[in-house]
Amino acid sequence: MLGIISEHIGLLNTLFILVALVVLSGLFSGAARPLRDDEKIAANSAREG
Repeated sequence: MLGIISEHIGLLNTLFILVALVVLSGLFSGAARPLRDDEKIAANSAREG
């Protein structure tokens, strides 16, 4: 897949696209989202016992 893309737009541009996609997936994933107050309370109570 990357070989096909890099044949058309170049290897460096393909690398930039991959880095951008990784950054975007990190930003839009649920793990990157800050916890709401009720989620913080549930996480703290589960950790304490």
